[in-house]
Amino acid sequence: MTQLATVATNSTLMTPPTAPPPIADNAVTVIAPNDRGVNPCPYVPGLSREACVDEEGVWIGMVTAEPGTASAWHDHGDRTTYLFPLCGDCVIEYGPQGEEQRVHLIADGSVYVVPPHLRHREVNDNATPVRAFQVRLGPKG
Repeated sequence: MTQLATVATNSTLMTPPTAPPPIADNAVTVIAPNDRGVNPCPYVPGLSREACVDEEGVWIGMVTAEPGTASAWHDHGDRTTYLFPLCGDCVIEYGPQGEEQRVHLIADGSVYVVPPHLRHREVNDNATPVRAFQVRLGPKG
């Protein structure tokens, strides 16, 4: 099995976060790949988020987990998270004590729903990156 990199400290060497473009009220807004806000995950090297929309009540973006990464145990507060894997596969471990349950995320057209306050972590112990489209709905923080 690949050695997983899990880090619980903030790195000063990471790219600072940038914001996605504003959404127009009276026109279609196109958010090209190079227009997305970049939000490196400070506690997991190799995990990155690209925000397409980051407004009150909704976050929409792309998430990439490089091979050999595992997030810290966390929850998304009051937000429900919807994941649509585009390529690669990984595991979500969840439960009050951790690792009680495991769900394999596979890029097969399925949508995975993580409810508010569910303690979990993402693990990519494969040799290929995982890329997913993600939507979070609900109040921040």
